[in-house]
Amino acid sequence: MTARLALAAGVASIHIDDVSYAAVVPDGPIVVLDGIAAVIWELLRMDGDADTLRTRVADRLIDPPDDLDAAIANFVMSLHEQGLLATEH
Repeated sequence: MTARLALAAGVASIHIDDVSYAAVVPDGPIVVLDGIAAVIWELLRMDGDADTLRTRVADRLIDPPDDLDAAIANFVMSLHEQGLLATEH
């Protein structure tokens, strides 16, 4: 079974001018996501398929970094730790 990533309960998010803002409401804080973080966040919001996330992120970047897998894994872990992301099975 494929793991799916989804916004955690109570998370609100908005995307303005290539920047995403996310928070667990009502207590916050607001997390500002830009650059590759905003790309990953928006792709997760649209489709939380963890198995295809790396390919979808790489497709959106002009020059993906060599450590893209590690960057995605670290970012996803950070989102979990901040209570912004949940894993569904």
